[in-house]
Amino acid sequence: MIRRSLIAIVPVAVLAAACGGGDDTADTADATTPSTTAVDTTVPATTPTPPATTVPTTTPPTTTVPPSTSPTSVLEAPFDDVELVDTVDLAGFATIGIADGWVVREQVEELSTWYEDVPGLDWEPDPSSIETLLTAERDDGGQTFVLFRESRYGLLDDAFAWDGAVGDLLGISSNIDVTTEWGGGRGESTRGAMVTDDGTVFVRHESIAVGDQLVGALATSSEQPSEQLDAEITAMLESVTIDSDAVPLLNHTLNTKVTVSPENTGGTPFEYSVLAPPQWITDSENSLVFRPRDPEQDGYVEYIAELLDGSFADAVQAQMDAFGTGWLDVAPVVEETEIDGHTAVVMWEGPSEEATAAIVFVTDGVVFAGSYVWTPGNPELLHAMVDSAIVPESAITG
Repeated sequence: MIRRSLIAIVPVAVLAAACGGGDDTADTADATTPSTTAVDTTVPATTPTPPATTVPTTTPPTTTVPPSTSPTSVLEAPFDDVELVDTVDLAGFATIGIADGWVVREQVEELSTWYEDVPGLDWEPDPSSIETLLTAERDDGGQTFVLFRESRYGLLDDAFAWDGAVGDLLGISSNIDVTTEWGGGRGESTRGAMVTDDGTVFVRHESIAVGDQLVGALATSSEQPSEQLDAEITAMLESVTIDSDAVPLLNHTLNTKVTVSPENTGGTPFEYSVLAPPQWITDSENSLVFRPRDPEQDGYVEYIAELLDGSFADAVQAQMDAFGTGWLDVAPVVEETEIDGHTAVVMWEGPSEEATAAIVFVTDGVVFAGSYVWTPGNPELLHAMVDSAIVPESAITG
């Protein structure tokens, strides 16, 4: 039975938050029109004296002071304290607190595995490599929160390059970009908008790096969100804890293999495969050798394959006499086993729990194949690579 296969991962959904303000208004002051007393001029009948003049009086206008017209900022508006009412476990990889008023719609139960089938493939944004960890919606509608991770880890230097690539992939138009920290990691936070099939939505997009793991969040709102909504998103992000050790060593892997064509087997093609870290590449001089991309790092997988001539035991002995015994630093600890129903044997360099080198041999009765595996200083990686060995095609599996 094949224990692994390529997995297409559903692209991520959306989430967001931003801030808005009120509209300005203008009031006009009231003014009272001044009143004037007319001049009183009386001419006497007999006495030619100058007229008596009364100086006119003027009542000053009465002014009403208009009320303040400064808009009330949403940032200054009071909002309810955020209460986290539930904690959700996400496949042992992360936990997150859920704010009151939010409903979880989807959560991951087991992390998927991403396989690089092209040796040395450089990273580029791909929606199918984004794995959704959690999707939640606000119960009053219009707002969505998604936590996700990049399945292809170990290929990017930091979260900032990933944040920009995912933002471009989603078509996010950025208004604000700032550094953020949550979940034990550091990265970038973006506020802006994006266009969906339902129209333009407000967006808050965040990305962090925790070790070699890249984790992101996306919040969307169909209407301009309040500070209350923004505070709820922040509280949920600040509650996130991440355990990178929960991710298997070969959760993102290079699928190395050797194949024998049906023309050479005289029937069914044969394939034997071992997983390796994603940073490994094909050796430039030997396509059956895979080693770390960084020339400063040691380690490799080297394959052999030939038609079986005689018994499996005889083929193993001949291979060990020719190469294996000299390749191992100490006498091997032999483990007889099976790989997908095929007779197999592992030659550990010393006790298996301490070994950093091993040779695996396997046969389907037609082809004799094997791999020399070396992971200096990392016995855990050696075990993971040996345990990943499969035979997807052979005279037995068909």
